[in-house]
Amino acid sequence: MVLMKTVIIELQNMIKTTTEMIFIFMTMFAMVIATGSAFFMVWRVRKHTRTMVEFSIRRGWSEAIEKGYIKEDAIELSKEAKKFILPVEKDIRDFIKHKGKNLDAVELWLQLEAKFGDRILTQVCVPARLSQGGCLVLAIEAAKTALGLRVRNYIGETQVKKT
Repeated sequence: MVLMKTVIIELQNMIKTTTEMIFIFMTMFAMVIATGSAFFMVWRVRKHTRTMVEFSIRRGWSEAIEKGYIKEDAIELSKEAKKFILPVEKDIRDFIKHKGKNLDAVELWLQLEAKFGDRILTQVCVPARLSQGGCLVLAIEAAKTALGLRVRNYIGETQVKKT
């Protein structure tokens, strides 16, 4: 009888331990699934953000070309565009020289907008009557031209390169 009680108690302890182990395993599995889902959602947001920025860059190029500030066949700013860029060109040129050389067009666009967006809006966009991103395109191109760098206006090949 004592042996039977001992066996029953041991079985109950094993069942408790097994149940706890199953609970721990299921919790860990749920955490792995949740972490994977979070990484996937972050990846999707980054992908969609990049797509939207690429769209904005294309719109900016289109606007700058349409207004005559950049020639379509060559990345060359008009005299009028250079006049609008003057207030911010040196700061943007210094930023690109020190931090932006190895950035692709999207990262460069995002970082310049974050750092100089307000100044570009008030000192370039408004005077040049640009509202679709063309003013940022002008600012980037002016600074890169001064540094001897280029970024193709096609998103497929957007790495900043030495000319």
